[in-house]
Amino acid sequence: MQTDIATIPSVDAQIATLDGAVRDSLLHTRAAATRKAQASDLRRFTAFASSLGLDATDATTAARYLAHLDAQGAATATIRRHASSLQTCIPSTAHPAVTALLDGITRARAAQGAAPQRQAAALAPATLAAMLRALPATLAGLRTRALLLLGFASACRESELVALSVADLAFDAQRGLLVTIRHGKTDQTGSGRLVAIPYGTAGACPVAAVRAWLQAACITSGPVLRSVSRHGTVGAALSTRAVDGILQAAADAAGIQQHLTGHSLRSGLVTAAFDAGVPEADIMRQTGHRSVASLRRYRRTLDAWQGNAAAPVLQAIR
Repeated sequence: MQTDIATIPSVDAQIATLDGAVRDSLLHTRAAATRKAQASDLRRFTAFASSLGLDATDATTAARYLAHLDAQGAATATIRRHASSLQTCIPSTAHPAVTALLDGITRARAAQGAAPQRQAAALAPATLAAMLRALPATLAGLRTRALLLLGFASACRESELVALSVADLAFDAQRGLLVTIRHGKTDQTGSGRLVAIPYGTAGACPVAAVRAWLQAACITSGPVLRSVSRHGTVGAALSTRAVDGILQAAADAAGIQQHLTGHSLRSGLVTAAFDAGVPEADIMRQTGHRSVASLRRYRRTLDAWQGNAAAPVLQAIR
């Protein structure tokens, strides 16, 4: 049987196919959310360069763009994120001058007395309790209770929390709830990790809260945490932005004067665990951190007087 030469892909076509496979694999070295954010940053940058007739591959153009963002009043963290996107996606913009410019912007703002970046507060256990007491006895209230307690006890990132499905939950009558985190910021290969959620007190039990929400909302499969309309209709999975809004609304309803986001749940558990003397290795197992240095950046000081280094020294002076 003769082979029809016309059906054999050309060498160029085969190479093009292989090149496409390489590009696809390289894309997946970064998380989907990261790629989306970088694509957005690049679109803004290329639009800036195009409007001025500048070369988008030139480091000078990148520096001018960052200076433009500074002049527009963009947050320092936003400017640094744009610089990171450019340097990652357009290697030619990774020039020492760009790094020097970023340092200059930061120093200039500090010298001008610019306010530090607003950071979400860590959710203290007492604050969490107050928020739980203020929740209404509605379907939305049950959802928010489950969100608060599950998010706090698991110390999950917001993206991990909203991605949870019923299939990821394993209730254990004796010990509590075992949660499977299938994908995470530090687990891009999807190997997954298990997080144990123990029973809590009657008024603050994450296991009971999750079970009550699922039963009341008649959820047997799919996303765990979902939207609830003002008419009590259960909708789609929550977004991370929705989580931020729900937490802030719950804080406002409880009269809590703090800026809270979904990250407040994670940093709150880390801080409270540190203050309770929980070993770092145990905290890392709950949070999924891979380095102690990274974990310690999450710690917030709930009580500035607790473990004060000056106290024992001053008491020894006679």
